[in-house]
Amino acid sequence: MEPVMAGRITISNVQLDAPTSRAVADGIGERLRQALGAEPPVSDRLQKLLDEMRQREARDNSKENSH
Repeated sequence: MEPVMAGRITISNVQLDAPTSRAVADGIGERLRQALGAEPPVSDRLQKLLDEMRQREARDNSKENSH
């Protein structure tokens, strides 16, 4: 199986493009968060890194959508 960010992956003859794959992963993550309850508190440093990662992902996604 190829990495999700490579563009397309094939599982049992089903192809998912990168945005669809990301949406599926986000949906799974959201359901896991709901099933597990509230997230444990994180350090300020880790929260800053998570926020930076989300900003970069949003910027990268907006670049993909503009092409």
